[in-house]
This record gives sequence, structure tokens and C-alpha cells, in this order.
Amino acid sequence: AGGYVSRFGRLEGLEGLRAPRRVELLPYVAGRLTREPGDAADPFYAENEVQPNVGFDAKVGLSSNLTLTATVNPDFGQVEADPAVVNLSAFETFFEERRPFFVEGADIFEYGRTRTHNVSFRPTFFYSRRIGRVPSRAVGGDEVLWLDSPEQTTIAAAGKVSGKVGPWSVGLLDAVTTEERARYVDDVGFEFETAVEPASNYHVSRIRRDFQGGATVVGGLLTAVHRRLGDEGLFTGLLPSSAYVGGLDFEHAWADRAWTVSGVLAASHVRGDSLAMLRLQRTSTRYFQRPDQDHLDLDPSATSLSGAHAELSLAKTGGRHWRGSLTGTLTTPAFELNDLGFQSRADVASLAWLGQYREPQPRWLNYYTLYAYGGWATNLGGDLVQHYYRANAFVRFENLWTLDATAGVQPVYTNDRLTRGGPLALRPADVAGSLTLTTDRRRRVWASVWTDLRRELPHGHAAGLAEVEWGRFFGLELAVRPSEALEVVLEPSWGARMDTDQFLGSRPDVAAAATFGRRYVFADLRQEEFDLGLRLNWTFTPELTLQLYAEPYVLSGRYSGFKEFREPRTFDFDVYGVDRGSLTPVRGDEGEVTAYEVDPGDGGEPFSLGNDDFNFRSLRGNAVLRWEWRPGSTLFVVWQQTRDEFADYDGFGVAEELGEVLRAPVRNVFLVKATYWLGL
Repeated sequence: AGGYVSRFGRLEGLEGLRAPRRVELLPYVAGRLTREPGDAADPFYAENEVQPNVGFDAKVGLSSNLTLTATVNPDFGQVEADPAVVNLSAFETFFEERRPFFVEGADIFEYGRTRTHNVSFRPTFFYSRRIGRVPSRAVGGDEVLWLDSPEQTTIAAAGKVSGKVGPWSVGLLDAVTTEERARYVDDVGFEFETAVEPASNYHVSRIRRDFQGGATVVGGLLTAVHRRLGDEGLFTGLLPSSAYVGGLDFEHAWADRAWTVSGVLAASHVRGDSLAMLRLQRTSTRYFQRPDQDHLDLDPSATSLSGAHAELSLAKTGGRHWRGSLTGTLTTPAFELNDLGFQSRADVASLAWLGQYREPQPRWLNYYTLYAYGGWATNLGGDLVQHYYRANAFVRFENLWTLDATAGVQPVYTNDRLTRGGPLALRPADVAGSLTLTTDRRRRVWASVWTDLRRELPHGHAAGLAEVEWGRFFGLELAVRPSEALEVVLEPSWGARMDTDQFLGSRPDVAAAATFGRRYVFADLRQEEFDLGLRLNWTFTPELTLQLYAEPYVLSGRYSGFKEFREPRTFDFDVYGVDRGSLTPVRGDEGEVTAYEVDPGDGGEPFSLGNDDFNFRSLRGNAVLRWEWRPGSTLFVVWQQTRDEFADYDGFGVAEELGEVLRAPVRNVFLVKATYWLGL
């Protein structure tokens, strides 16, 4: 549970303390065994793949408040795996950082966050998951028969300096990753090797200074990425050769810190081959190629992009009852963070607000708060791309049960991302609500039950005829603590949703004059999912612990209502075979639908659509036995199991799908890692 300093415990009975040693070395040795199914004809396949590894971590106290932390060839095999995700959108999935080197002291590198209660379209300036990421270049195609490609980029070495120097807070981080290469055998039988990720250097500098006892803070940030792209031309059209971000921020509080004003100003500059810059201009972050806009210029010859971002907030952060904030952001179209940050979109200006009334000591409750919030945003061409209003009530009863309820409405606004680089569309209005009831978390058994509901309001030429979007999700978190040493948490959830605007693709056709000579094809997509998270934390002794995590996840998707975007600045579609044209199923040998033949009905070229109905089954499991066999020295024994399977849709039943998970192809990884602490 999140908390504040006022909830910290009191530490007593400390005796015989000595001054800490200022130099610590932590070498490690590890062995990894991977077992997974494969083809015996694959020259790169081994039923039992053994990978030894060595490296070390180090900490050096540069002063009483300033520490150097370094790592050489780090191993994060004991870190919990990411959850399974099926991403059918145009945007990247954000994953939480779990690696100890990057998690420890991460707050000192935070930048870009003003003091506010509500904000829209805020990027993340330092996303450490970029360091050691999955290689950016994929090798494949009909000519590749067998492939052996690394799963992630190797971090050769990394170091950071963090801490305080008088009124200054300092954070410096630098990391070097090696070039990664893949081996493959072509369809003739020859073996080749090719680079899939260039050698790179990542740097972050963060500095802040306190004034007036911390009432005023001024700081700055600098990030830099340099890549050695090589002379083969494998990455020139894929990655920038260099990327820089610099910025300043401030925060000032007054009236006994009841009021705060804070701001961020940053600029970015990326350089590279013109093909790499063209790719950045065409990504979902900006879509410079949109045919019906006049404020963006797609430049195929550009070898650099430069942009800016600003955020300014006025917030009431103190006082007994009333809190609130007003926050504005502005991101220019060419602002680019994704080499060492995380950014979903540029070309946006937003204004977000929140007003809150809280009563910390009511007569008939333990605590309650009521607040309303909302926001607007436009792209820099003046199109409204966000508009919402929401209200929330949070109540804590005398028995310390809590109730959290939210309701909201999103009026109609425009969507400049729906057609993925095509013309502007509308986004219909919708209503949504959520409710969470949580029992007293202090008890040996506590639970939290939640639901999240959404429904779109009919819009467009087919209002009242076509199905509207909706979503229904329900979940439970049940925690049991049989003893002080053991905790078991079960988190089942079920959900279903209907999307009426699932993008399938676009194709050029001069007959599609209303949409600038391209057809934008969509479908209805109904999804149903079930997730069963299980966690166990068992402390046998202060030196011996067991952590267990398992998450079976199943998802189905069924496509229907294949259709074409009708006209810019609408949410109107022509359904093939209903509004115009025809849709003819293509059947396989057993009568199953394998594809659809589409005649658009306006004189344009016929085309085919595949039958992409699917079942996805996944299991992520992780067991970590940790033994601190001497102070600071640790032995990890780890078992990781992964099961993933995409299959043709054959119905969806929770029990049946969970059974299929256990029959899906399995990958087991066993790891033994020993560290030895040396204090100098």
C-alpha cells in the first residue's frame, strides 16, 4: 500500500552501530539452464541450453551523502517477468521497471512532473527499460529457415552517482550496451550472422537545488543516446544515430506550502539518416503524413528533428479541506523522447483541472473526499483531441473499509490517430464508471472487489442500428496472511469488450476519392479475457525467503462487421455486404472460414482479408528462493516458466481455456546465482 512519512513505524533498540564501510563489492556467478520444445533439425536448437555468467556490482561512498554505484555485465535473472499483453493498438505498451540497479534511487532521476493532481499527455523523460531492451531489428522472411536471435541487449557496464551535496541533489547515470548479433540459416542451407542491435551509450544527468528550506527548487536534466550504427546500413533507416534531451524545471511553494506553482521546459534533438527521420515522422507519435491537415510538413530529406515540451501547474496542496490544480501542457510535433524516454504522442496542447474537498475527521466516518476533474486537448492544428469530465468519491468507514467510486463522461471530439496516418475521424461520446470496495487491510484476511464499466453513445449515420462500443470488467483481490511469515494474494479478473473501430489496414485505391485515394478498413472486435494472478511471499527466517508469482491469462478475439471508413471528420462506416459491395467468405477443406473476399462496390479493386479470430493463452510463472548465507551475500535459486500460444478461435470458456494453457508449449528456465559481499 502507498503511504506517507506519517505512517512510518518507529525504529528502536539499535545498539553497537559502526560507521559503514564506504566501498562494497558484490561479485556474482550464475548458471542458467533453458529447456523448451524445438525442432531437432534446427542447428541452433539445444534441448538443454546452459549459459554461465559472471559479473559484479560495486558501491563506493564518495562522501557521506553521495554514492557511486556500478555494475559490470549485470544479471537480472531473479527479476519477475513482465505480464502477458496482446496489443492491437498503434501504441507501445509501457512496462514497469523491476531491475534492482535501475529501481534503486530512481526518484532522484525523475523529471517532467509538476506538482499537480491531474495532467494529460505527460511524457516520461527517463524510461530505463530502453537500456538492455529487446533488439530493434527483426530478422525473418521466406529466405530465413532457422534463426537464433538474442532476447535482449547485453548491458556491458553501467554506473551512477546519486545523492546530496549541500543543497544540491545530483544524479548521473551512464550505461553501455554491446552490439547484438543474430545467426540464421537461409533456405539454401548457408549460415549467416547479422547485427540486430547496435552498440550504444546512454547517459542521464539530473540536478536540483533547494532554496528557502526546500520551499523553492530549481533543477535541470540532460539525456543523450549515441549509437554506433556501422557501415552496413542495417540501422540507418531504423534508428537515430544520436538523440538529446535537455530541460529545466522549478517548483515554488508559499503560504506555509499550501500553494505551489511549478513548471517544466524541455527540448529534444535527434539526428540520423533521412530514412530514420522519415520513420519518426510517420510513427503513431506524430503522423506527419495525414492528408487532411495543414500544420504538419512531412520532409523525406530531413536528417534531424527538433521539438519542445512545456508543462505549467498551479496547485493548492495544503489546507484542511480544499485542494486543486490547473495544469497546461504543450508538446510540439517534432518533440521526440523515445530513445531514452517514453512518449505516446506529440503535437498536442492540453489543459487539465481538478477540484477536491476532503474531510479528514468527519463525525460519522473515518475520512472522505470528493473531487471532480476534467480536461481538454487540441493538436496544434486546432482539432479537439481530448475532452472529458469525471467525478470521484472516496470514503473510509470507521471499520477502515473503503469505498471508491468514479463516474465520467467524454463528449464527442476528434480523433487524429484512428486511421493511423489517414484522415481525421470523430470519437463518439461515452459514459463510464468504476466502483471498488476494500476491507480492512490490517486483517489476516482482506479483500478488494472492483468493477469497471463503459458504454459508447450511438453516433453517426448508423445510430440506433449498428452496435456501439462497450466494456465490462470485474475483479477481486484476496489476501490471506495465515501468519506473520506467510502471505498469499489471489487476483482473478474477467472482462469483455466490444470495439467497433478496430483498424485492420489501409490500401491505395483511386476509387476511394472521399478518403484521399486510400481505403481505411476496420472491423468490430469482440474480446473476452480472464486473468488469474497468484502471489505467495513466505519468510522462513530473516535470511531465507520464497517468492512465488504465477499468472495464467486467456483472451479471445472475434472479428465481424468488416467495413470501410466513409468520410473524414465523421465516425461513419460502410459495412461491406450491407451498406455497399460484398463480403464473401473463403472456406477451407473442413468448411472453416479462412479469409474473406471483398468487393468494395464503388468500382475499386477487390481485395482479401484474413480470418484473424484468435484465442491467446499464456502463463507467466516465477519462483525465487533467496538465502542470505552470510551478511550481504546471497544465493538465488530461480525457476521461471512461460507458456504462450496463439490459436484459431474455437470458443471461449474460462475453465476450458485455463486447461489449454497447461497444454500450451512450455519454456522453463532454471537459474542459480550466488553473490559474495566484500566490504573494504
